[in-house]
Amino acid sequence: MRRSGFIFLVLLGLPVLGVAQEEGPSPLRAYLSYGNSFRGFPGNAGKHQFATGGELVLWKGFGAGLELGARGLSLNTSDANQELTCTQSGTSSGSGAPVFSCRESSGPGAFTLSANGSYNFPLGQFEPFVTAGYSLSAFKDNSTFHFMNYGGGINYWFNSSTGLRLEVRDHLSLRNRQDHFPEFRVGMIFDFH
Repeated sequence: MRRSGFIFLVLLGLPVLGVAQEEGPSPLRAYLSYGNSFRGFPGNAGKHQFATGGELVLWKGFGAGLELGARGLSLNTSDANQELTCTQSGTSSGSGAPVFSCRESSGPGAFTLSANGSYNFPLGQFEPFVTAGYSLSAFKDNSTFHFMNYGGGINYWFNSSTGLRLEVRDHLSLRNRQDHFPEFRVGMIFDFH
């Protein structure tokens, strides 16, 4: 299932490159970001995410892009490769209260690949944007989750090629269409034109 999802995302990206070549040179943007989810992701992948991505602005503010992220990286500087994860392992027979089991884990809890469309509102130094797309997350336990993601934010350009990117994005689970995993992101954006 993971292989078919990856193939889908690659095939989704190929027409974008073809359109960009037909229309002439378009700005290519790249960004690095840190995100913190308001609640933990499935599979105990953790709340922290580091991501890198790219976007082609195709026509009058419309763009398409791909992003790769690693979720569940510990920010504890004393042991950067360890993270404590807890799961509900059942309920107490007497009170019915939840019983949790915790363990230490190392490395990222999940890798996420996203393909998104976007619209940028070019207003000069401040550039608001909206985005939506599909995300495929592969977890340490070999499970996968499919998400629809959507959000928006603002790029604040320091100059014509470097800026600050602030974004809020929500991931809606396609498994049950009820679980939401919103996050706030901050990062740097670079425009190559």
